[in-house]
Amino acid sequence: MKKRIRLLCVILCLIFNNINGVVFGEQATIVFSADCNITVDIYSHIDNACDFSTISDRLELKPNIGIKYKIDVSDFCFVKIFYSNGSQYLLIVQENDYMDVVFKDNKILLSGSNANGNYYLNNTRRYAHVDSIFDLHLKPRIDIAAINADLDKSFWNGFNEDLDNLRNDEHATSEFIKILSNKV
Repeated sequence: MKKRIRLLCVILCLIFNNINGVVFGEQATIVFSADCNITVDIYSHIDNACDFSTISDRLELKPNIGIKYKIDVSDFCFVKIFYSNGSQYLLIVQENDYMDVVFKDNKILLSGSNANGNYYLNNTRRYAHVDSIFDLHLKPRIDIAAINADLDKSFWNGFNEDLDNLRNDEHATSEFIKILSNKV
């Protein structure tokens, strides 16, 4: 009887640990530091949506002191950070990521997991002049194929080239690139 109870307890513990890992995911760590006194507000996702209207935490940063910030992540999440001077950054954070976010000389510097991918997300802008493309192909009738071809040339081809460059970068994982291409 005691063996059955022990076996049942072991099985329940294993099931709980597996469920806990699937439902709650893993933790990621973001270390914030600064070269001055500054406040950083951290906005986390709400129900896996990109709704950054609620501050989840506020950190008061002091010069040369790092603050470890742990976040529960299941698969990935978006984290938006706002500094009191108006600087901001959007991070894609995955399970077990470790990032250093340094505010130095009024700039945000990022190192660690997927640093180059997050840098790309925040600092690269791709534009397609949709109005011009539509103007070209609306008369005498709408040419959807030509509109799509021009959008591919002016936007998607460049974006895909950027993703190919990130694939060759050791500081951006294939999972991160998949999130970037599918979710962003």
